[in-house]
Amino acid sequence: MANRLYAQYRDKTKASKLSEIPVSFRGQMLSVAEFVRDSWDIDRNSGEALNVIGRIVDANRSLLQTSYLTVYECNSDGDFECGDDSIQLSTPSVADDANLSDDYYQYLLKAKIAKNNSSATIDEILTSVNFIIGDQNAVATRLIDNEDMTFSIVIEGDINNVVRDLMTNGDIIPRPQGVTFSGFVEI
Repeated sequence: MANRLYAQYRDKTKASKLSEIPVSFRGQMLSVAEFVRDSWDIDRNSGEALNVIGRIVDANRSLLQTSYLTVYECNSDGDFECGDDSIQLSTPSVADDANLSDDYYQYLLKAKIAKNNSSATIDEILTSVNFIIGDQNAVATRLIDNEDMTFSIVIEGDINNVVRDLMTNGDIIPRPQGVTFSGFVEI
């Protein structure tokens, strides 16, 4: 830009330095823009960066799970009354407060974003599942309407165990109100 100065300012050092300011800021602005773009990348972040994204998306990392305690004998006569379901006392359990690992939390964040942005049409459900699955060697290709207020999804390729677990046990698939996700088939 310094070469575009008017001829009368060409030998003025302040004018040439003033014209070089946008060039020097350009590099800094590009690095800040890349940092901001990368800070919202769910796949490449971990730990506290995922917690920040989770607060924005409103997906909590904490998990309340039930831990079952193994009882070998409750009384002295050896008939294992605490573990028998037909007796009044059953296996004792306790609520355990835990945190999701980064692997699970990344997919949970993607699922929350997909659910928030989907109107749950057939095409959007398939698009959402492919967004959740990510860069794996798997693609959700077909949605099967079972005509009983349930649907299932056909996935071509192999999904990893984390996604398989969340699709089986978690509620990560966007769906219309009153419709149940009955499962998926891997081909």
